[in-house]
Amino acid sequence: MVQRPEGYYLFIRHRLMDMRTTTVVLFSQRLDAFPSGDRTWFCELHDVHAPEIVMDRGKYYIARVSGAPHASKHAPDRGGWIDIAELVFE
Repeated sequence: MVQRPEGYYLFIRHRLMDMRTTTVVLFSQRLDAFPSGDRTWFCELHDVHAPEIVMDRGKYYIARVSGAPHASKHAPDRGGWIDIAELVFE
């Protein structure tokens, strides 16, 4: 979860999306009232499972770990790796 001035962002693995590993991001202005139901998220992060969100020097970054080739058809042939990218809230 990330807390920002506009509200809270919750990153969760969407287990019903079996065709592709997907993390969805929910938003709420209240910590205790995230939306629920069908398609309540506003962002999908494909091929991202259990991302780590970190802040360094005032900037947010997201780190994702890819799976092994036998675990995901989207994994590279060489096996797992870690991607890190700046996370921008727009």
